[in-house]
Order: sequence, then C-alpha cells, then structure tokens
Amino acid sequence: MSSIPVAIDQRESPRAFLDEAYKSLGYEEGTLLNATICPDAKTDEEWLDKGDWLALAYKVGAEKVFFVKNDPVLVFCELQNGSENEQILLEKFRRVWCMSRPQFLFIALPGELRLYRLDRPPTREVEVLREKQQIALVKSVADVAKKLQDYRREEVESGRLFSDDRFGGIDQRADRQLIQDLKTVRKQLLVVTLERSGTRPIRRTIMTGPSALPNCPNPQCSQSHVIGNGSSKGRRRYQCRGCGRFFGETEGTPMYGLHTPGASVAKALLIVMRRGSLRAAEEITGHKDETLGPWLRRASAHAEALTAIGASGSASLDCRNR
Repeated sequence: MSSIPVAIDQRESPRAFLDEAYKSLGYEEGTLLNATICPDAKTDEEWLDKGDWLALAYKVGAEKVFFVKNDPVLVFCELQNGSENEQILLEKFRRVWCMSRPQFLFIALPGELRLYRLDRPPTREVEVLREKQQIALVKSVADVAKKLQDYRREEVESGRLFSDDRFGGIDQRADRQLIQDLKTVRKQLLVVTLERSGTRPIRRTIMTGPSALPNCPNPQCSQSHVIGNGSSKGRRRYQCRGCGRFFGETEGTPMYGLHTPGASVAKALLIVMRRGSLRAAEEITGHKDETLGPWLRRASAHAEALTAIGASGSASLDCRNR
C-alpha cells in the first residue's frame, strides 16, 4: 500500500522555521546575507569582504549566511524532504561542512528545525550525524526562541557561545585552521611574487585591471619594457621590447598552459590545503581528482607562490571580475 504524503501546516513549514529563527534569535539585526553568486542591493557593499563566502554558500545550496565581522559563522538551509530521507540531509550537511569556516548549520525541514555543529570531521553515517553532530531539534515554530536561546545573535557575536565546554577549546575550533580574511587575499592576489632559482623575482598579476603589466620573464633580459600584445583564446599576451620575447599572463605560475581560469584552480588548491581532502575540493568545485592531482603537482613546483596565496585566504569569485 503506497504511503500518502502528510500535509504540513504552513505555520510549521521550513520557511516558517527559518523566518522565525532570523527574527526571534536576532540575526536580522546583524550581518545576515543571502547566498548568491552575484551581489544584490543588500550585499553589494559587503561583496569585497564576503562575496567569496556567499558564492560558496550558494554553491552548496545554502539560503543565508550570518557573519561576525568578515567570518561566516552560521549557515541556513531549507529542505523539503529531508525528514523522510535522512541520506539527503546527510549529503547537505557534508556539502556545507566543506565550506570550512562556519561553525553551525541550521537546516529547516517540514515540521522541524535542526541545528548541527560543523567543527568536527564529517560523518558518512546518518546515525552518527544525529547522535554526535546534531545539537538541537525544535519541533514547533513557537519554540524556536526558547529552545535556541543559547544561539542568539548576542551570544554569537560576543563569542560567549564558543566558550561553552560543549564546543571544546579555541584550539579545537575549525576556524583556527583557516587562513586569514578574504580582504587580505584579494590584495595579495593582485600581485604574486615568484622566485626562480638564480634569478630576480618575477611579478605576476593574477587578478588586476587592464593597465597592470608584468615584468619580462626572461632572466637574461636586462632592459625589461613590456607592452600588451593582444590576446589569445581570451587570455592576454605581452611582448618585451627589450629582448623581443612574447609571453602570456600566466607564464611562470602554476596556471601556465591550463585551460581552467586561474581563480578556479587557486580556489580548488586552497580547499585541499585547508581540509587536506581531495574529496572536499571535488564536492565544492566539481573538478575530479584526476584533474586536481596534476594541479597539485604543478603547485608543488611553485610552492612559494602557493604559500603566498594560501597565507592570505581564498581565491576570488567576484563575478564582477569575470
């Protein structure tokens, strides 16, 4: 006998749970932004500092992200069928966990709101997810404010929530393993210095405006005078009038000769660095391990450049630079 879907009171719908959490826990009064790949009216001013995280949240299927300063701390998702199929719920949890820095995940389902911690390694078992990483379950919209009072905006923004013994010491928090603010990496990615053995530093512009010009990559060139020389397959080309050499914008970097945009490669490598997991990079970026492996080998030959990027943060996804 086939089961008949049970109608859910719209007052207890996933939408109702999330709206109540945003309002009664005070998140609307803080920096609560929509997950999106392009800035909207509300996120435009915040995009430089938070755009990478918002685009990544959109990629993993989140609805909103709550920030403390420039750090994404809380992620909010909505699922219409996770209650009946907890495997779907588990996959959603694993995808959001790959974002690395957020500490908590709210998932709204028909008739309930679940809260998960993201500061521990993810599980592949539904039972472990329920018993070890689920920290709150609310069955009624009317109970959201009461049962989740420990997670009010003031507790999150002040840091008092993270001093709770349930979440371990500060050295156990996942965000301690992450690399600096996004604003810093944006600045660092503008110019990356690569050292070649026995030669002077070669300046490389990865994400700059059209007026920026790299130095000549020829170590024998003593009169570097670089000019633009059109483009090939959408990528800029240059010529050094000092020695006559032609070269592309990625020559001398791990991105040289790759068809994938440099920002996408850097983003994938940074995910591997942060999580030590090819699977995490594969889930977020969509690139298979057969692709990621050669990128890692290339990067190992340019360790200083990768460190310069990695020491600052993540690669830009700002759609205005596409």
